Amino acid sequence: MLNVLSGLTFLAGALLAYALPVAWNIAWLIPLAAGNFIYIAAVDLIPEVARAPGPWLPYSVAGAFMLGVALMVATAVAW
Repeated sequence: MLNVLSGLTFLAGALLAYALPVAWNIAWLIPLAAGNFIYIAAVDLIPEVARAPGPWLPYSVAGAFMLGVALMVATAVAW
């Protein structure tokens, strides 16, 4: 139940950010969102991969993680 409630805050924040760009500069939200995704990946996903069977899986997931970080940086720079 708490996970659902915390997920609904994303929707509320997205709707609020969509309604406010005319009045306020919301560009500072991009690094916060990127940091949130990096936190999720570092805390939850990477330890799970470390315990996964097979020697190739940790390297492919680490590569995908780095690609995701690069895409977030590219989006922030282009924004």
